[in-house]
Amino acid sequence: MEQQQHHQQQYQNNPNQWSNNTPQYQNPNPNPNPPNNQWRNPNQWDNNRPQPPPPPQNQWYNQQPQQQLQPPQQQFNNNRSHVPANTAAPPPPSPPLDLAALVRDGKANEAVDAIAQGAAVAQPDLPTFLALISSCSDPKHLDHPKKLNDLFVRSPFRADLRANNALIESFSSYGSMADARRVFDRMPERNMDSWHQMINGYAANNQGDDGLQLFGQMRKRGMQLNSETFLIVLASCAVAEAIEEGFIHFNSMTKDYVIAPEMEHYVAMIQVLGNSGHLNEAVEYVEKLSFESSAMVRECLMNLARMQGTSSSKTG
Repeated sequence: MEQQQHHQQQYQNNPNQWSNNTPQYQNPNPNPNPPNNQWRNPNQWDNNRPQPPPPPQNQWYNQQPQQQLQPPQQQFNNNRSHVPANTAAPPPPSPPLDLAALVRDGKANEAVDAIAQGAAVAQPDLPTFLALISSCSDPKHLDHPKKLNDLFVRSPFRADLRANNALIESFSSYGSMADARRVFDRMPERNMDSWHQMINGYAANNQGDDGLQLFGQMRKRGMQLNSETFLIVLASCAVAEAIEEGFIHFNSMTKDYVIAPEMEHYVAMIQVLGNSGHLNEAVEYVEKLSFESSAMVRECLMNLARMQGTSSSKTG
C-alpha cells in the first residue's frame, strides 16, 4: 500500500506527466478553416508565419504529351525505321565487248553502238578505231562515218594523224567532202597523205576546182611535192576539164621539181584531153611520145572513145 502511494506521488510531482488536469493544446489560429495554400503541419513552430509556396509543378511534364513506354523490341524497331529494307546485291557489270571481234565479224554497226553507250560497255583503242574507220568504206558494215566521227572527236585519239587521214578517206568514199574538209581543217598537224586524201577526194567527187585550189595552198606552204602529188593534181585537171592548167602542172613537174614522168602521168594527160572532149588531140599526144604506147595507154584511149561514142583507128 505504501508502495502504491509512493508511485502516485511520483507521477504527480513530474511536470511532464500527462494529466487530465493539464490544459490541452489549442491552435492559436482562430480561423477554423485555414487556407488551402497553408501547410497544415501540426508540428510547425508558428502557424501565423507566412508559409513558402508549394513547389512548382513540372512545366515540361505539363507541356509535353506523356510518352508511353514501349516494349524494348518495338523501340528497337522504331529506331531502325529509317534503315532501308535489305535488297539483293546488283549483278556484277558485264565485261566490255570485244570490239575488234565485232569488226572482224562484219558487225561494225554493233561496235559503234557499243562505243556510244560509254566506256562501261566498250572502250576502243586506237587500232580498233582504225579498223572501224576502214570499215566505213564498205556500206555493208557501216551506214555512214558521221556517227563514228562524232565518237572519234570525243576520244583521246582525236589528234591522231593516221586516224584523221583515214576519216578523210572514208568521208570521201561516201561523197561527204564537206565533212572531210572539216576533219582536214581541225587537224593539229598534217602530212602529205592528208593533202593527197583531200585533193584526190575532190577529184573523185567531181570537185576538181576545189582540189586545184587546195593544191595551190599546198604549194604556198612549201610542201615537198612528189610524183603522187602530180598524179592527183592531173586527175583534178581532168575532172575540171582544165586542159591548159594540166599542161602547166605537167611541165612544172619535169622542170621545176625534176620529177621524171611515168606511164601513169601520160595516161593522166590523155584523160585531161579526153574528158574535155578532145579525143583527137589525145591520140595525137600519144603519137608524139618518144616511146611505144603501152597497153595502159591504148586502154585509156579506148575507154575515152567508148565514152564519146567514137572509135579511133589511129591507135596502134
